Amino acid sequence: MERTDTLTTSEAPTRAALVARALGLRPDWKPSEHLGETLNYVTAWDQHSLNAIYVRTGGQVTTQLVTRTASDGTNYPATEITLTVPVPHVGDVHVVTDWNGDGGGIDLPIMRLIPAAELIA
Repeated sequence: MERTDTLTTSEAPTRAALVARALGLRPDWKPSEHLGETLNYVTAWDQHSLNAIYVRTGGQVTTQLVTRTASDGTNYPATEITLTVPVPHVGDVHVVTDWNGDGGGIDLPIMRLIPAAELIA
C-alpha cells in the first residue's frame, strides 16, 4: 500500500475537499501528518467509523496482521482493517483502523466481509 501524494500545495485543498466529500468527512478535513495521513491514506477512529464510510462508499475490504507499539514501548499484535475507496481525481484512498474487540460491531456490514479467524481480540 503506497502512502505518497503527488500533488502540489496549490492542489491540496481541492483534492482534500474531494476526499472529504467522498468519505463523508468534515468539509475542512485535511490529512493529519502526526497520524501519518495523506490524501491517499486516512485513519478511522474505530470499526464503527470505518463502517459508516463503507456504507456510504462501498469499496474493497482487506485485513492484515500488524505490530503496534504502546506508549510504554511494548509491542502488541493487531488486526488492521483497510477499506480502499476509489475517489475520482485523487485515486485510491485507503482508510484504516485496528479491530477493537471491546468496541463491539462484529455484526456491522463491513465486518461481515471479514472472516472472524482474521481478527485478533
